[in-house]
Amino acid sequence: MKPHLLFLELVAVAVLGLAFPCEATLIIDVGTIELQPDLPGQLAELVVSGGDPVEGMNFNLQVADGGTAAGGTVVGPSVTADLVHGTIFASNFVGPFNIEPSPLPMVELWTIITQSGTVAANGTLARLTFDTAGLFEGEFPLLFTGTINGDTDFIDVVPTIQNGIIRIVPEPTILLVTSLLSGLVWFRRYRAKAGPVGFSCLPGEPAR
Repeated sequence: MKPHLLFLELVAVAVLGLAFPCEATLIIDVGTIELQPDLPGQLAELVVSGGDPVEGMNFNLQVADGGTAAGGTVVGPSVTADLVHGTIFASNFVGPFNIEPSPLPMVELWTIITQSGTVAANGTLARLTFDTAGLFEGEFPLLFTGTINGDTDFIDVVPTIQNGIIRIVPEPTILLVTSLLSGLVWFRRYRAKAGPVGFSCLPGEPAR
């Protein structure tokens, strides 16, 4: 191959590499987050694995359809995200910057970058705080891709993301009370259909 043609090919490869985000080995598997009903301040951690060097992150999070404040219809848990304390960016960051004009309770949109160089994307990515006040049961998609603001990415590195589920799980005592009430309703209906029931203390004694 002629030297000038080889040079042009190398330039083309370099330009394409800059123009398109790199596919990485980074994985964010959200899984299922179980929350208690009607309770603020519930913490959960979002973890990334793979260890690729990254220079920052565009963080997009959405619960269900984003809620009524975002034009949706679902009433779900509100959430806030901490991208600094105890995360992979804890010792090397600028920001984070919230570019959402008016913060939405069920949507988070942040950008964080490193102060210098890169950090290894392996470990806690964000600490999430949920508020289920007024909610007593239900399941809600927890999205980091397909949000109203786009997908979570690491600036020029695209991770593999498996979205998750938020599940509000009633307390065991609530389930017990619900079961007892259901049983009482059934028993009353049964008595109403069966008519009066007689009891006797001794064999041969008339029922009373």
